[in-house]
Amino acid sequence: MALDIIVNSGTYIDETAGLQADGGKEDIAFSDVPLAVRDAFTAAGADLSGALEIAGGGGNDLTISDGVADDLSFVDANGDPLDGVASGIFTHDGDQIFLYSSGDDVILGRRGDGNTADPDGDPVFSIYLEETGFPIDGARFWIGLFEPLAHPDGTDPDDPVDLMDLVFVAAQSTLEFDFGGAPAGQNEFMAFGEPGGSAIVVTGATVGDTVNSSQANQTSLGTNNQNVDAGEGLVVTYVQNMDSNYLVPNLSSTEASDAANIQFDDLQTANQGSVTLVKFTPPHAESTVRITALLTEKEAGTDFIPGIADDDVVNITAVFVNGEPWAFTTDPDGTVEITGIRNNDTITFETDGAHNRFLIENGQPTSGQGSNVSWNVGGVALAFIDSADTEVGSQLQFFDDGPSVVGEPQLGVVDEDGLPGGIAGGVDDAPGEATMASGDLTDLIGSGADTPATFSLSTDTSGLPVLTSGGAPVSYSVAGDLLTATAGGETVFTLQVNIAPDGITPQAGGWLFTLEKPLDHISGLDENDIVIELGSVVVATDRDNDSITMESGDLAVLVDDDTPVVSEDGTAPALEVDETDFATDASADFSGIFASSFGADGPGAGGGLNYSLALLGAATSLTDTLTGQPVTLAMNGADIVGSNTDGDEVLRISVDATGNVTLDQSRSVVHPENPDPNDAITLGAGTVGLTATAADADGDAAGLTVDVSGSFNFRDDGPVFSSAISDGLVTFGSGQSTSDSGFLDYGADGPGSFTILGFTELPDDTVLGEITETLSADGTTLTYTSGSFGDLFRLTLDGDEPGGYLFEVLQDAPLILNPLDFASVTPGGPKELEVVSGTQGTTTVTFDGFLSSNFNGDALAEYAAGNLPGDGADDVNISTPGIGLDDNQMDPGEQLLLSTSEDVEGAQVVLDGGTGKGTTFDVRLVAYDDGVFVDEFVFEDLALPKGSNSLTLDYLPGVSFDELFIFQSLDGNNGVRIKEISLFERQEVPDFVLETTARETDGDGDFVDDTFVIQIDGNADGMIFV
Repeated sequence: MALDIIVNSGTYIDETAGLQADGGKEDIAFSDVPLAVRDAFTAAGADLSGALEIAGGGGNDLTISDGVADDLSFVDANGDPLDGVASGIFTHDGDQIFLYSSGDDVILGRRGDGNTADPDGDPVFSIYLEETGFPIDGARFWIGLFEPLAHPDGTDPDDPVDLMDLVFVAAQSTLEFDFGGAPAGQNEFMAFGEPGGSAIVVTGATVGDTVNSSQANQTSLGTNNQNVDAGEGLVVTYVQNMDSNYLVPNLSSTEASDAANIQFDDLQTANQGSVTLVKFTPPHAESTVRITALLTEKEAGTDFIPGIADDDVVNITAVFVNGEPWAFTTDPDGTVEITGIRNNDTITFETDGAHNRFLIENGQPTSGQGSNVSWNVGGVALAFIDSADTEVGSQLQFFDDGPSVVGEPQLGVVDEDGLPGGIAGGVDDAPGEATMASGDLTDLIGSGADTPATFSLSTDTSGLPVLTSGGAPVSYSVAGDLLTATAGGETVFTLQVNIAPDGITPQAGGWLFTLEKPLDHISGLDENDIVIELGSVVVATDRDNDSITMESGDLAVLVDDDTPVVSEDGTAPALEVDETDFATDASADFSGIFASSFGADGPGAGGGLNYSLALLGAATSLTDTLTGQPVTLAMNGADIVGSNTDGDEVLRISVDATGNVTLDQSRSVVHPENPDPNDAITLGAGTVGLTATAADADGDAAGLTVDVSGSFNFRDDGPVFSSAISDGLVTFGSGQSTSDSGFLDYGADGPGSFTILGFTELPDDTVLGEITETLSADGTTLTYTSGSFGDLFRLTLDGDEPGGYLFEVLQDAPLILNPLDFASVTPGGPKELEVVSGTQGTTTVTFDGFLSSNFNGDALAEYAAGNLPGDGADDVNISTPGIGLDDNQMDPGEQLLLSTSEDVEGAQVVLDGGTGKGTTFDVRLVAYDDGVFVDEFVFEDLALPKGSNSLTLDYLPGVSFDELFIFQSLDGNNGVRIKEISLFERQEVPDFVLETTARETDGDGDFVDDTFVIQIDGNADGMIFV
């Protein structure tokens, strides 16, 4: 298990006496340094008696965990002794310090020649690693500093520098194994080590080879006999926690002869191994030795020895014999060959990575000269198996010394009243009108060990306050001992150090502040002060170039302010808006009613005058037209907004930065005169004020408010017809209608009403009888009603913008019953077709008979099948008594088709002349219009009209038609005659022209009229005659 080095604390040198950093060792006196530590420094060439500061002692800075070490040493990042490592730390002369190891426990920080290392340079500091415990379980650091160091942060008197990532500590331990107690005989393996710890397992090179022990003198090992002969070798494997039952001396010869007993928990790695060769034969012979470093995976038991064949070779990078570097050659397979090895020589090899096994072979030739040289392995050691390198340079720190501020802060006072254009006096004005202030910095600094030599100004101005002058940002620049603050290319103030109050005579530590331009102070009508803290640019530097920058408040100057004046001048202009166009606002320049003057700061941005509105009174003389609610004023941000009670915005007054006032109206207000669409109304006095604020360049302000309520006027708006109301044309028929829309525009005042103002009265001498006209109470609906037939027409106005009208016909024309004139038929029937005229009008009917016994069949299909041209059986026979087929009677299966020349609304069929024994029958009527089915009706269980009886059937389907199929259900010897047929037709009504005048009225009573005409085509001929 590898050692861990735990860093407990560091050791810190401070160029000022006393502990300066938590966790480090405090500086101590030379007399308190143990003699052994002094001697270690002295032996390395660093006599602590000449040190400026010494730190160290106390408890362990380092602790070894998980074991003990054979040795601790300072090393570099690569684990090597430090040999001219650049530290990055410099002396005050600018020479870099380079690190050198003196032995393994002392580092000398030697002065270089500039940035060139010098191994003979004077020690500037020295560090000693004092090992503690026996065996070693920790260490302490000691540092001796022989001259001050340069520290990079000149503003921090306790600025540390260290050796981070440059100095490391390495811990080393070594395990050695001898073979005492090894079992006799020829064995497959032997294992040596401590129970529960590291151990080695020794085997032959291949399966079948044995390990033999030689007990003479010291116990040693051979293979296949008591020697390692030419061409033979042994394999040594490093393991952890070998089963103690199979560790020498507990290992018996019987157990050692069974490879299954090679039982362990894990493998152990190392970077260095050693092997000692003994019992040479001949005793004074030299031998060639071959060593191969291997890395194997864990293979225990019977897999252990066969596993040697597939191990990875690890490169051997160095060979030592008895501690001395030794030449060797490396074969392509990674095996090294070492010559000239004698009895009792110890061969040590190092690898470039971890290995856990090595093969050692007798490299002598197997025949001929030298083949008789043999030897035993007398011992094995593993070095560096517990080494660990730990970074410690960050714990070796050197703290600075420097000056400090000990005096009271200094404050100068200047007043902008003393600048050109300044006005003396004002609220909280500072006494006097001085523009210069001075003082002495030497009263602020405590010298400490190093007396301050100079004062200077830092070029780092980031700690200075953010200021503006005339609205422009103040920027700072430093040139030598002069700080200049500028804005807009002009000098605002200067600070000079090392100068007398007269600004001419040099004076170490003297300072002079000169104000040349005003600064922007916080706004307000008083002499506001700005305190400029300047200490952050003042630097005190001691004799070894340690510097301190003052706190900002250690040196400050108070700058007193100046203020402006504003007055009234001129008359406010008038603003007028017109509700006809809400998109057009009214604006005018109101700035002319004010006059202003500014102090030394001059006018602020935009000329120094700012404008705002003031609410003088909430109540106005206005009423919102759409709701009838009063308009009340309130502030809305920077604007004044007039709203009704519901919160709807009616008007808005705003002002911009130049004094331009704008009146914006978004809802109409009630105007008293109607129907004048252009009368005006005012806002009302004591409602709106305009405030002018005179602000100087640094924001001080004086304000004045003027009542401008009378400047706001509102012109009326009236309704219009956006387009003329279109005339309409409609046919006299139920459901017929005409309409128009999109012509209403009430304007800004919103809707009032849209009503019928005048209309045409219809005559009472037409077929429609007496007609009355009824106008609804709200004037939006006009109804024409016939005393005989009910409601005829209705006109409805839609007053919701954009508006419209709808004219509807509510009735069809009245019906008349038109009998067919059978007497007009030319005698001589029956005929295939017969045409009969009505007694009124021009309508004619064509009769066609057909045969069908399917009373409920499809009318068209039955007609197509039963119409028999050329066969008299279906011919029509019409005479004065009535209609029948063939014989002037409708017998079973004889049916009739009537085709009218005009659409009709219905038919009346009169039946008589019933014959036969039957008493009841059914009649089915089926109507078509333009070949399309429209209706059918069945008269069921009709009494057969016999003798003088007759039967009248009225058929009014509610739709027009031009074909009527008459089916009867008689059977047997029964028959019936169609005595009469009459047609239900619409009366022809006259055309009418209705003229209507409508009035559109807006929300505050303004109105406009328009007239339109509705034409009614009574007979649907497309022409109007009146």
